[in-house]
Amino acid sequence: MNSQETRCNWLDIAKGITIMLMVMGHSSIPHSFAAFIWAFHMPLFFIAAGWTTNWEKRTFFEYCIHRTKTLMLPFVSYSIIVCLILSHHNSWKGVGYLLSHGWEGYPLWFIPVLFVASVISRAVYEVKSTYFRLMLIFSLAMVGVVLDNNNIYLPWAMSSVPYASFLVAWGGYIKHIVSPEKSNKIWILLCFAITLGISLFYRLDMAWNNITPVIPLTIGAVSGTIMVFMLSSLIEKKCKTLSKIL
Repeated sequence: MNSQETRCNWLDIAKGITIMLMVMGHSSIPHSFAAFIWAFHMPLFFIAAGWTTNWEKRTFFEYCIHRTKTLMLPFVSYSIIVCLILSHHNSWKGVGYLLSHGWEGYPLWFIPVLFVASVISRAVYEVKSTYFRLMLIFSLAMVGVVLDNNNIYLPWAMSSVPYASFLVAWGGYIKHIVSPEKSNKIWILLCFAITLGISLFYRLDMAWNNITPVIPLTIGAVSGTIMVFMLSSLIEKKCKTLSKIL
């Protein structure tokens, strides 16, 4: 992506692919296939958030206001609509339960986690020293591990925030290391093999902060994300070529 203001078409394709995979991952598909999808489908969105953010464009306060408008206002509006719909369902536990527990495993858990993780990541990027900034980023992952190992689950999936913050902040670095535009099939297959191999032994579930063992799961998450990014870039190139022919 040449500019932060330029729409990244391959990233839109990547998100579309991942959304379809996410739906499949929550359906009755073979466990091994579902585990492969779960290995990267949520990390991709957090990494993409850091990838597309220009951390120097806005001050910390301006960034918080921006994320509130783009994430929390739609979240609150949509939550109200969902509450009105669920209030007529027998399984509805009431507004009080929602306020104290959050959406738990419902898909809406993702938005407040992304909001808080984005704000924390922006605060991390306030640190000018690259060394200390990286130390903070990896420390966030370790906090997530401590929460997971001690089975600490916080309301509104806030126990997922430290690891999510790590992914968002790390996404800002990955974009300087990996170039999906220069992707090739060999790299895609390699990333696929790495993610698949890890998913056969370990399962990642960010909604409940199941992130240990963190090193292989993070490798699987990042390699799976890069795989989708590169595949999406190839799809974009093929579409451009096809459009020229037509």
